[in-house]
Amino acid sequence: ITARVAAKPEFHEHMRQMMANFDAEYAEEDAAIARGELVLAPDGRLLPKGDPALAPGYKPPRPATVTLVAELRGDVLSLAVFPDNEKLVGCDGSRGIQVWNLRSGQELIRRENVPSPIDQLAVSPDGSRVAGIDRGGKVFAWDAQSLMPIVEAATLESYAALLGRATKVRNQRFSVFTKDGVEIYEDGGKVCARWPDQGRVVVLLDEREPECIQLAISDDGLYTAVMATHAPESHVRVFETEELLRAPEWTDHDDPYNKAISSWGNDGNVQEMVFSPDGQNLAWRWWKGSWVHVWDFHKDKTDTYGTYSHVPITAFAFVGNKRVVVGRDNEIELLDLEPRAE
Repeated sequence: ITARVAAKPEFHEHMRQMMANFDAEYAEEDAAIARGELVLAPDGRLLPKGDPALAPGYKPPRPATVTLVAELRGDVLSLAVFPDNEKLVGCDGSRGIQVWNLRSGQELIRRENVPSPIDQLAVSPDGSRVAGIDRGGKVFAWDAQSLMPIVEAATLESYAALLGRATKVRNQRFSVFTKDGVEIYEDGGKVCARWPDQGRVVVLLDEREPECIQLAISDDGLYTAVMATHAPESHVRVFETEELLRAPEWTDHDDPYNKAISSWGNDGNVQEMVFSPDGQNLAWRWWKGSWVHVWDFHKDKTDTYGTYSHVPITAFAFVGNKRVVVGRDNEIELLDLEPRAE
């Protein structure tokens, strides 16, 4: 968007008008929700109270059950859960990294004065190291027990290798890395792949001038999610990663989106996609960032969790496959994803 604004002043005006329209629409919806005239349906739609699509027995999304940590030093920028689901690591705007007990919320260890603010964290599958990326794309790694530095200011390509698994990076562009180090990334509205050992770059998908593209990859690297926004709609598609990387072999008669395992679309704002550890669900921040939307893309079932709030969720991560931990402002909360009655 920044590049397009610089190149096309008229695009700036288009974006300004689009955001003004969104603000007006959200203001009307906020007022209707406050009056009880609109209700959030299980599929994420806002529907008039009494709408037939709101099936009998539907229960509103569960609120956050536990406030784990309150009064952090700054907004929560990133969260990651250890593989044992007992500990949580996070960073805030104070250039500090903390590890907490997930059951009690007690701080176990803190590292101050990290060289630069870290806005993306991940934990290795064996729980031995924590890796992070700063806003400039530099990669850091720390010993998980002491938070003593292992690697400082490495290249972006080393991130997946440091973690020992497929992973996503959020930098100047959205990228994901497979276990083999193949980078799948967004470039000018296209989804591309780069094989570093071969120096080969290919175009996998052409989203045809979207406002935004985001990517995510499951921990085992089996699935890759592609989200493209063409205002006012966002579309999410999940592919088998190996099949997506074979896109250059698809014939002209192949519809690339028929190659997806499943697809989802709605008039909503999809932010920060994350796969559950078992690869069963894909989740994202949803609707002004105040909710977590969970999609079982194997069964094509969706649900939305959280509490209606004007304070957006700034970071979230799965705790196992049934819970989600979220950062909202300077607090960390736990959301329960227990199934509800049909």
